[in-house]
Amino acid sequence: MEKICTRSAVKSGALAGAENLYAYVYLMAASSALTASALPGAVMCLAVQSLRYLMRVARMVHERKELVGQGAVAAALLLIMILSGARLQNSGLLYVLSGAMILRAAAETMLGTHWVRRYGAVCATLLVVVGAVLLAWAPGMTAWLLAAGFAVDNLLAFRARFVPVPDCADRVREAARALRRTNAGRTFLRLLLATMTAAELLKALLFRVMLLPPLLAMLILAVSVCSFAGARAIRCSAEEKRGHAYDPTRMHLLGLGLWLLGLLMMMGQTPVWLAIGMMLAGAGAALCASAVARLAMVMRDVARYVLDDAIEGYAGLAQLTGSLGMLVGSVTALLVMTLVLAFGVQAVMMGALLAAVVCLLTVLDFPLSARWIRKLDVYLARRDQGIEQPERRKQLDGWIYEKHRQPFFLNTLEFVLKRAYSHRVIDVDRVVEDEDNPIVYLCNHGDLYGPIASWLTIPTEKRPWSIAYICTDLAVAEGYLFKYDWEPKTWMPMRMRHFMAHQVARFAIWGTHMLESVPVWRDNPRQLMQTFRLTVEAMQCGDNLLIFPENPNAVAQDHGYETSGVGELFSGFTMLAQIYYNKTGKRCRFLPMFAHQPSRTVAFGHEIVYDPDANPIDERDRITREASEQMNGLANQLEEKYQREKKK
Repeated sequence: MEKICTRSAVKSGALAGAENLYAYVYLMAASSALTASALPGAVMCLAVQSLRYLMRVARMVHERKELVGQGAVAAALLLIMILSGARLQNSGLLYVLSGAMILRAAAETMLGTHWVRRYGAVCATLLVVVGAVLLAWAPGMTAWLLAAGFAVDNLLAFRARFVPVPDCADRVREAARALRRTNAGRTFLRLLLATMTAAELLKALLFRVMLLPPLLAMLILAVSVCSFAGARAIRCSAEEKRGHAYDPTRMHLLGLGLWLLGLLMMMGQTPVWLAIGMMLAGAGAALCASAVARLAMVMRDVARYVLDDAIEGYAGLAQLTGSLGMLVGSVTALLVMTLVLAFGVQAVMMGALLAAVVCLLTVLDFPLSARWIRKLDVYLARRDQGIEQPERRKQLDGWIYEKHRQPFFLNTLEFVLKRAYSHRVIDVDRVVEDEDNPIVYLCNHGDLYGPIASWLTIPTEKRPWSIAYICTDLAVAEGYLFKYDWEPKTWMPMRMRHFMAHQVARFAIWGTHMLESVPVWRDNPRQLMQTFRLTVEAMQCGDNLLIFPENPNAVAQDHGYETSGVGELFSGFTMLAQIYYNKTGKRCRFLPMFAHQPSRTVAFGHEIVYDPDANPIDERDRITREASEQMNGLANQLEEKYQREKKK
């Protein structure tokens, strides 16, 4: 019941955003047609919208002190609305339209969903009264267009009607306190407020476009944009219901990209640039609304995780937070509109750009990517089945409570490299993913090529083993990379090699942290056990591992890593299989692979499965031998194929 109520509240909020956009455009169009200025209509609509969300907050908050303050704010908003059209001709009709919207909002708040028929009757009555007034006092065709526009506004308002959550103030406060203790909860609240404020400031720019096309064309444009936003929000909710997984933060970033591009295009003075910019910004805002709707459902799961399923107050908290966000956004936009009177249109443009940039920063700060959302879903599903998961709980605690950031830069770099530095992948069907028994990939190092190629081509999520020298101290990382990667490049000047080693070391320390690498202390047996412990914990959480088992210090290869084949392998990595089996009773799966640089090809071998019944020493030697044979076999096959193709 809680989940259904939460999803309904989220969908209603998304549709309400579309309805608010239409109402804003409609009142500006009416103001432009009646008073030759769109600005009074914009101010009135923002005041009406602020009153609407103020009434929603008042319905959910029953403390006397807060209600007194809300009453004072409501009086100030009414005064602003009256003063905005006090000296304009035909402003009385604007007051009629705004007053009808306020009465509709009051009926919506008081009646809620338990009296849908009565709310529908209120909407129908207001339509008849307003239509009669418009036909009696507005000139000619304008009256019919305004009456039709008000009918559409009524329809959108009815579809996006308020979905009140049962009164549970104490449980709402408990849920709020619990979520504020988490980094995910705090960053989501900032993201929500920033997105809503930016959306309201975007709407404040619409009055520039109102000067261009005729009233009918503007209403059609508004209906089109609002329909797209509402349809996308409903689709987002339906996808969440079917369990379809996508990354809401990436969708939000895509929407913000279109949003910012549209704002920059709107700085042009030509009607074409203004119209295209408004459409791009509107499409970006719709994508952001869909992403926020999905993130709201994710935060419901976070509340389940934090409160151990005692989340009766979360639906009320989600509704209260959404209403407060819309209230803050509307009031901010109203204040910015007053700056227009003093400083002109550029004040709104700069405010909208600044709000979009702030929104971008809040999205970059949100810690939960699609991977962690999926991990949270798996944890909650198994907890519902009564399965104990201390390792998953420990891992999720770190990402939900502590401050983390998603590796957006690395994801973007991976996206670009996959297209600019494409690879051929052979036998990828041999990769069989299993959430309960992850894969340990074994890949050649090949200088720097192996790590890059394997990361771009492995089709599953993975966490790499990284030598501890490049995970901790900058000076140590620089010395290690210079010795094994840059010193052998004798064709480069020595100063350039040291410079490159330093820069790569800086990037390596940051990158290994963002990739959640497992540090490997291979020269310290005591700390090496820490490596195995962290690795087994990661595998218990369903994480696949990527290991580069070559020994660069082997006697036969004193020059470092092999660049044309596979060098001698360490045998110590096989200890992981025995420790993993003793801890979980599961047989570790190793999957050899080889990255061939000349042909830019990556090939996968066959799984090597640990046998717990065999002698430990013999099993260690068998796994090492089979891994070496498979990797060398793949290297030879790819080299022979490359030479044949080269001759052709």
